[in-house]
Amino acid sequence: MRWLRWLWVPWLSLAMTAGAGAAELDLTCTITFPTGAAGPDPVVAITVDLGARWAVVHHTLSGKAYARRDQYFIKSAFAKPGLFVWKGMDFRRPSLTMTGIASRGKDGVWTYREFTFDARRGRVFTSRMESRCVSAGPAADRPPPRQAAIGPALATWSAKEGARSVDVDGISLSFTTVGASGPYAYPQVTLRGIGVPTQVIALKHADASFGVNYGVLRLDPAHSSKDVLISGYTGGAHCCSVTKVASLIAGAWKIVDVPETDGMALDHAPLDLNHDGTPDFRFIDDAFLYMFTDYADSVAPSRFYRINDGAMVDESGDAAFRPLYHEEMLRFMPSCRAGHHGGCAAYVAAAARAGEFDGAWRFMLAHFNRTSTWDILDCAPLEAGCTATTRDFVGALARFLRTQGYIH
Repeated sequence: MRWLRWLWVPWLSLAMTAGAGAAELDLTCTITFPTGAAGPDPVVAITVDLGARWAVVHHTLSGKAYARRDQYFIKSAFAKPGLFVWKGMDFRRPSLTMTGIASRGKDGVWTYREFTFDARRGRVFTSRMESRCVSAGPAADRPPPRQAAIGPALATWSAKEGARSVDVDGISLSFTTVGASGPYAYPQVTLRGIGVPTQVIALKHADASFGVNYGVLRLDPAHSSKDVLISGYTGGAHCCSVTKVASLIAGAWKIVDVPETDGMALDHAPLDLNHDGTPDFRFIDDAFLYMFTDYADSVAPSRFYRINDGAMVDESGDAAFRPLYHEEMLRFMPSCRAGHHGGCAAYVAAAARAGEFDGAWRFMLAHFNRTSTWDILDCAPLEAGCTATTRDFVGALARFLRTQGYIH
C-alpha cells in the first residue's frame, strides 16, 4: 500500500520544536530497522512539531509532503523531558493505529520509532520503523561527545633543547637539527642499539622548530621486534604531519613512510581499532579537502592504515571499521541535510564504507545545493595540473568516489 512506503526507507531527519518558548530540538536519524528501500519516491525526511498542535510530516525525494494529520486522526500526544509520544488512527482504515515515539537513552542518544497496529486482528502489531538519531539542536539536547580512542602519549623533543640522546627500550635515539628544507632546518634522528645497525631518519619535509614526537612501540607484532615512530610538522597553513616508522625486522631496519596528512605531528601512539592484534593509524582522507568546497567547510571521512612487514597497508575497506564509519555518517549527516557539499561528500563516502551507500546517496540527492557555484576539479584520476572543472556535483562526486575506491 502506498502509505506504507515510509516503512522501507533507510534515512530520515526529525525537526522537533517543543512549543512556544521552549528550546528547539533538531534530530537527524538513521533507520536501523527495517533496511532497504522501496518505491520510486521514498521518504527522505520527517518533520515533527511538538507544539500545542502536533504535526508529523513525511517528505519524499521528489519534494512531496505527506502530513500524518491528513492520514491519521491524532488521538493523543504526550511529552516530558527526553520522551515524546503521539498516537493516531488511520482515516481510511480506522482499524489501523500508529504510535510514534522519540526518546533519549541513558547514553544521551535519541531514537525515533513508529509502530502500526491492526484492531481487526486483535490489535496485532503489523509493522515498525526504528531509527537512531543525533541532535543538531541546543547543546543541552545533544548526546555527550564520545571519548576518542587514543593511545599513550608520545614523547617530545624540542629543537630548543639542542642535540640530545635518549634511551628507550634498548634503543638510543639521538636528535639533532641539520640541513635545510627551503628556509627551514629539518629534524634528524639517529637510532643505535646493541646488536642492531645504526639507522638515520631525516624528516626533510618537517620544520625542526616544531620539534618531533617519538616512541618505541610494537606496531607490527607479527614481523618486527621494535618499531620507532618519529613524527614532525611541516608548518604552514593547512598542512601536514610528516611521520616515519623504522621497523626492526630480522635484525635490520625497514623505513616506512606514513602518509602525510593534514594536521600537526602525531602525538599519540596508534591503537588496535579493528581488534586484529595490530595497531591502526587513523587519518582523515585529505582528498576531500578543497574538492567540493573551501578548506574551512570541507570535512572528510577517515582512512585506516597498518604496518605490515615494513610497508604501509590501507585497510579502510575492512568491515571491522564499519561501526566507526557509521559514527562518522551520523556526524556528517546534519551538514549534508543543510545542503553543504563538503558534508554531503564525506557523508556518502562514510556510508559507502559502512555498507549503507544506497540510502545515503538518496539522502544526498534530496539535500545537495543545486545552485552552488563551486568549480569542482573533474579529472579521473585526479592529477597535479588538473584544470578541468564542473559544477555537476552529483556526477563529480560519483566519479570521485569511484576513483578514490569508495565505490566500484
